[in-house]
Amino acid sequence: MLLRFFLSFFLVYGLWGAENTQSIKDYLAQAYQKHYQPYHIKIKAITLTPPPNIAIKDYQISSYSLDSKYLNKKTGILLLNTIYHNSALKIPLEYQIEASIDVYRATTAIKKSQNIDTTNTTKDQIPLDKITQLPIKDTQIDQISAKSYIPANTIITADKIQAKILIYKNDLFKGIIKDGHINLETTLIAKENGSKNQTIHAINPESKKMIRVKVIDKGKGEVL
Repeated sequence: MLLRFFLSFFLVYGLWGAENTQSIKDYLAQAYQKHYQPYHIKIKAITLTPPPNIAIKDYQISSYSLDSKYLNKKTGILLLNTIYHNSALKIPLEYQIEASIDVYRATTAIKKSQNIDTTNTTKDQIPLDKITQLPIKDTQIDQISAKSYIPANTIITADKIQAKILIYKNDLFKGIIKDGHINLETTLIAKENGSKNQTIHAINPESKKMIRVKVIDKGKGEVL
């Protein structure tokens, strides 16, 4: 009878410890999956390193606290809010996550202000620890332009892009003049680049008059 009691105790004790470990890993996996959802993160392994002389299985975990800054790294510290012998304790738990995410690389050199689309990019997957800036997302392809020069084979990140340029400096484009219910069209010359809803300066090649235009589409703007 006594032997059966001890066997039951150690079985429950072991299951509790295993549940703690799995619960922690599940929490971390969900946090990273949510943060990197647009990048199709693939998690291979999560390693936990508790403080010395701390057995996680001995503690009842009530909640977790994870600073968002750690989500940009493969290593971090998860704060466990626990109860031990009726006392509330906070335990810093080091972890390491082995994962990879989708990124886009430039297949050729992309000049400043050049549009970024499927013709000059390719999808790749790299380890999480190789990321220094958040990469662009699937939904941004063909909706952005380069903010600065991007060398071939470079990972395209958020700091290297801007809104897609629809009208380029010195290009001829269609200017729409709204007069009540009537829309008149004229040809204008852009004096600067412009993305959607951006106000730019343009010149009327006939009158040489400088005017302000709101970019509304590719090669098209509304005279203000």
